[in-house]
Amino acid sequence: MEDTRTQIMDLAEGMIRERGYNGFSFREIAKVVGIKSASVHHHFPTKDSLALAAARRYIEEFFRVLGPPKRKDQDVEEIAKHYASVFQEAFRRSGKACLCGMLARGASTLSDELRSEVESFVERNINWLTEALQRPGENRETSAQRAQMVYVALEGAMGLAALTQDQTWIDSVAETIVRTIKGS
Repeated sequence: MEDTRTQIMDLAEGMIRERGYNGFSFREIAKVVGIKSASVHHHFPTKDSLALAAARRYIEEFFRVLGPPKRKDQDVEEIAKHYASVFQEAFRRSGKACLCGMLARGASTLSDELRSEVESFVERNINWLTEALQRPGENRETSAQRAQMVYVALEGAMGLAALTQDQTWIDSVAETIVRTIKGS
């Protein structure tokens, strides 16, 4: 049986991924869980502490699934497919946008600590992609620019897929990324 803390985080994550940081309340979570709002505060004193816990858990799971950037016997095309598949599968499972992508869209309303966590997620993605997609003899700046393009394209496609409930946004962008990387 799922514990109350986990259930609260799951609900907050889902609500943020669907509506953004300002789209959920302790009162609403308490109602769904079947507890008093004060009980939510027992587990997470503030909305920020709840969003931060959900973001940290999400980021940890994202990078666990992603794995290390360099994989034995994989070329950059296979690595790009794998990276895109993390976004594709996350959307297939939830039908929702990326948690950190949604938080980034409301960055001006986030605490410094939560904003820093989201910035760290973006930076870690860019660094992962830069290392994973860098070709022998290629300068890091070129690889980093490619990494930014890949990340932004998939993040945006996931947001549009959530808006339209149409997986083909992500699938089409993933195919284009792989074709582009293969051809370059």
